[in-house]
Amino acid sequence: MRGQIPTEEIKRISIDGFGGDIRILPSEGNELVYDIGEGLEIQHEIRDNSLFLKIRSKGILGIPFFNFGGTTGYINLYIPKDKSLELNLKSGDIAFTDYRGEDILLKAASGDIDIERLFCNSFQAHLTSGDIDIDMETKKGSLNFRSGDVKILLRGDDWDVDISGVSGDVDLDTESSSVELYIKGISGDVSVNNESIATGKIGSKHLVTDGGRNKLRVNVISGDISVKTGEGTGEIKIVQQEKTNRLENQISTSIENDTNIFYIPEEVKKVRDMYRIGKLSREDAMSLLDAMGYGGLSNILEE
Repeated sequence: MRGQIPTEEIKRISIDGFGGDIRILPSEGNELVYDIGEGLEIQHEIRDNSLFLKIRSKGILGIPFFNFGGTTGYINLYIPKDKSLELNLKSGDIAFTDYRGEDILLKAASGDIDIERLFCNSFQAHLTSGDIDIDMETKKGSLNFRSGDVKILLRGDDWDVDISGVSGDVDLDTESSSVELYIKGISGDVSVNNESIATGKIGSKHLVTDGGRNKLRVNVISGDISVKTGEGTGEIKIVQQEKTNRLENQISTSIENDTNIFYIPEEVKKVRDMYRIGKLSREDAMSLLDAMGYGGLSNILEE
């Protein structure tokens, strides 16, 4: 199904999706153009210079929480540039290609993230499970994830970026050679510009390359961390190196207790709560999560 929505007066677009892979592309006009699979339906509302989109699967009961039997399909959205975007997705992959916007916020439970050439003022992402591949230029960035490997290319200069997660490798490249880098973690290897900084146990590291104009913080409990900066002097200055059990316990506790580090959809919480009070057996709860596309989140039942 194809259609379009005028956005000339719109400054912010909020997209709430229950199922389907979504791809964001630039639109050459002032209209948001959508192209969605036959198994999906779309609703929209405009208020206070904001456009709200809801995309749902066509379940046999017509209720998102019990949305079985629908074909999720695909979602292509062609969005005019310089809009702020908020994506709240329950399942499915997310892709951006050559998009230029203001403030970008992603919340997703399961699915891979693939971003090619995103240019924005600020970027925030709260993700639960899935691999992440991001190529972007932003002034302010924040990425929280629970599990999955992360690969990031940071373009441009004059940026401040935070990356935090529980489990997964982080592979980060920058165009700039000038980075002030803070790294924290429990287990894994760390390398900067192919030079080994830590092996097995990460602890806390503070490093500066080529003057440190840009700021980067990486905080991961378990996983290898590799940072490669752009061509410059190549000098790595280790400002602080600290490994203590007390520090490692603080890192672990702060990450595990941070409710913002990953996103749990409301329907997953509802299944978890029904399991906890005995309305669902573990087998039924896991089957329900599988049917909704959240099979990778079954460990939520025990948290």
